Amino acid sequence: MANLRVLDPYAPYLDVVVLLFLGYAHVQNYREKRAIACGTCSPTSRLGRWKTPLLWTGTIFVLLMLAIPHILPRLLLS
Repeated sequence: MANLRVLDPYAPYLDVVVLLFLGYAHVQNYREKRAIACGTCSPTSRLGRWKTPLLWTGTIFVLLMLAIPHILPRLLLS
């Protein structure tokens, strides 16, 4: 884990990349749900009903992990 300190200067850029990937995943999920609803596509995955809850769970987890370094010092100083 100590070797990951090399990535510290790039952390804000990596955060933006992660958020862009999550945004893209949400757009793709919305498009797939809309295509299935109008009947132009059929569901191809058996995980269809689990995709949206898992995506939102992962998104909330990532947002919490990105917010902890900003929130934790304020909580510890109080």
